[in-house]
This record gives sequence, structure tokens and C-alpha cells, in this order.
Amino acid sequence: MSLKSSSEYVRFFVKRFPIDYLKEILKTHFENERISYIEKEITEVVGMYFFIKPFIQKFKVKSLIDACAGYLLFSNFLAKLHPNIKIYAIDKKELKKEQKLVFFENIEFINRDIREVEINADIVVGIHCCNELSEIIIEKFKDSKIISLMPCCIGSKNYEKWKNYFEHYFLSKICNEYVAWCYYLASLMKDRKIIIKRDKKIISERNVLIAGLKI
Repeated sequence: MSLKSSSEYVRFFVKRFPIDYLKEILKTHFENERISYIEKEITEVVGMYFFIKPFIQKFKVKSLIDACAGYLLFSNFLAKLHPNIKIYAIDKKELKKEQKLVFFENIEFINRDIREVEINADIVVGIHCCNELSEIIIEKFKDSKIISLMPCCIGSKNYEKWKNYFEHYFLSKICNEYVAWCYYLASLMKDRKIIIKRDKKIISERNVLIAGLKI
């Protein structure tokens, strides 16, 4: 990845770390042949960060769950910028012993299915969680002050039922199926203030951000 990236978000990310540190953080992506995805994933991380940053300040966030954390790119980025926030990075994927993913003391990696974790946090973040995982996050962490999602893969049994409603027909025809999926997920965050934003600086067509705030 070139440091001369045309992406504002990529430049913002790489400037936060010394080059040696950056190389170590992205090492797992290179070793797993994810080179072509690095810029995309960085823009997802930075896009989510800018989206939740006002909520971190307003709600005085002290703890955060990075649900389905993958290679902890978001966790490490947030930990660097907010060392006083306790971050629980949760993913059921088993990692190789030689893989180093936790680079900051305020990160705790939990190698379990999110459905089996009993942790409360001020904010829960899910970046490109597949299929029903976004729904699981909404239900599992309903006591959190903030739930913030960037939806990815579309669909679940419940969503298939929702397709019979006018909202799905209208949104899927006027916009597209992804927008309808995002609207459906937002509708599940009952009794919350909903904020939805599409961030075109994220290098992905699935770049809708949803926040459900308890106010």
C-alpha cells in the first residue's frame, strides 16, 4: 500500500502511526493475501470512526465493543486515538499463535461467538457484519447507549418476511436492496434515535452507517 493514496481516509489513518508500527498493524492483512482490501478496510475503519466520534464525546464513552472484530483494525485505530476507552474486540475466529493483533493495552481480545459473550459497553460497533449478525448485535446489546453499524451482506429469515411490506418494495425499487436492508436494520432499533448516513469516502458500495442512540 502506498502512502501516496488518493483517499483522504487512508492518509488520515497512516498519519496516526509511525511507519514501523503501521507495518506491524497491517502485517496480518499482507500475510493473508488481503493486500487489495487494505485501502477499502482502512476507509471503513476511518468512516466509522468519524461517524461515532461525536457520540463518543457526547455520551462520554468509556467502553466499546468491536463486534465481529476480524483482524482488529478498527480496535487498534480507536485504541490509539482514545487510550482511555476500554475496547472489547470480539470474534469467534481462531487465530494462529504467531498472529499479533492486540497492539494497545486498552484492548481485550475475546475469542468467542458474540452470542456467548456477557459484556456490557457504552457503544457497540459492527463493521460489515454478515447476514443475521447485524440483527444479533442489535438484540444482544440492546442495553448499550449506542449501537453503530455499517451493514454488509444482505438477508436473514426475518428479513425475508419483511420483504412483504411496502417499505421493502419501495426502497428496493427506488434505491436498491442494500438500502432496504439498512432501513430494515434501523427499524429494529426501537425506542432509539436513529441517525443514518451514506459515506462516499468509504471505498465500498456498502457504505451506509446507522446509529441507534438511547436518549
